[in-house]
Amino acid sequence: MMKRPGFPVILDTLQALALAVWLGNLAATFLFVRTGPTSLMQDRFARDSGALIELCGLLVVGAQFLVRRRYLRDRTQFVCDGVRQLLTFGAFFLAEYSKYVLNAHPDPMAGKLDTAAGTVIGAQIALLIGITALTSWLQQPRVAPPSSGAPPAAAPPRTVAPPRLGRKKKR
Repeated sequence: MMKRPGFPVILDTLQALALAVWLGNLAATFLFVRTGPTSLMQDRFARDSGALIELCGLLVVGAQFLVRRRYLRDRTQFVCDGVRQLLTFGAFFLAEYSKYVLNAHPDPMAGKLDTAAGTVIGAQIALLIGITALTSWLQQPRVAPPSSGAPPAAAPPRTVAPPRLGRKKKR
């Protein structure tokens, strides 16, 4: 099968865009809806942002899964990528929890976010910042030690003097 060098770059870009939209939408929801008086626009923004967050979460999880193989050679990167995926699934779970449990029966009189929704959004923001930090660390270029085609030269064999048998001579 022919290698496609542009495919991981496209997936990295797609993941970064989806992560930025997800984090920006959460920050806007946290700042815009949490503060200020009740309005129909704020309520609609909070309800309609759930589908966009869900779509971005699916894109981030899918892109991370498709490019996971590139970290197989380095154990540290592989473990950090696993932690990043766990954080992503945690943030995605919180997004689903917020959409289907906390917003299942919204109170039309409450325009501001309640404490539980604010906590869930704050936790998602913290997880997404951690995911962003791990992603930027994982995508840094690694400098491999220079290697030539020949194996390293072997050290010359050590010569050991044979042990002396008998008594020491007096001088």
